[in-house]
Amino acid sequence: MNSIGRPNESAAEIAVRTLTRTVGALNFSDRYFADAIRRLHPTMQQKIFDAFLELVYQLSDDFEAGNHDLRNQTACRNAWIMTQALHNKYLREQANDPSAYR
Repeated sequence: MNSIGRPNESAAEIAVRTLTRTVGALNFSDRYFADAIRRLHPTMQQKIFDAFLELVYQLSDDFEAGNHDLRNQTACRNAWIMTQALHNKYLREQANDPSAYR
């Protein structure tokens, strides 16, 4: 049992449930949310960014596999565009300076 009394619920599941309730609120602001993260300790910013980036990669995979519908199509397509742009930037930078990524 975890600290709030739900058996077998991971910290990630608790965080996702809390985040879902938060972003679903009518007064939620993407801009204020991002600004609040920018005010966190740099290590926490990095950990949150890593989690969001993992989400981007997973949504991109869903787009490529066709595992989306009209409700999340835009998120999956935009994630796919982002991963393609990151990959292309990496290839261009590696071509200019191959030692940069070794």
